[in-house]
Amino acid sequence: MSRSFFYKWSDKQTINDVDQVIGRLALPSGNYIITGEASVIATKLNGAIDFNQPLECRLKAGTIEDTIMLNVWSDRFDGGNRGLIALNICVNFEGGVAELTCTHGNPGCISVFDVALSAMQVDKLQINKADPSSDHKPYWHTQIQERVTMRIPG
Repeated sequence: MSRSFFYKWSDKQTINDVDQVIGRLALPSGNYIITGEASVIATKLNGAIDFNQPLECRLKAGTIEDTIMLNVWSDRFDGGNRGLIALNICVNFEGGVAELTCTHGNPGCISVFDVALSAMQVDKLQINKADPSSDHKPYWHTQIQERVTMRIPG
């Protein structure tokens, strides 16, 4: 049996606090694949200064979490550049709340919007912890190697 759960909030939220909750999804006990995403935009400090603004976001359910850190630049033309955060976790969860949180580098200088959390409850989780690089070469890597080999005079 699989079930899905979804949360969506489109309005802008300004990140003013440490570990500010931007999305929350109540879940019953079970095995889950949970994804969280949000659009981010930097704003100018005092409306005038262009600078690099760090942001850390975290998706957490129980003791399992995924974290992303990024830097977004404000700019003088459109008020700031935009980015997207995307996080995911697989968890055997005792039930409770899955949360998506963000922490700013400069209070009030980053906003998030189009926040979405999705949780798919599944009967069984099979997590592959093998190193994919041990048996797979990306196509682009193979092409680079071939081009380098072809350029060496023989």
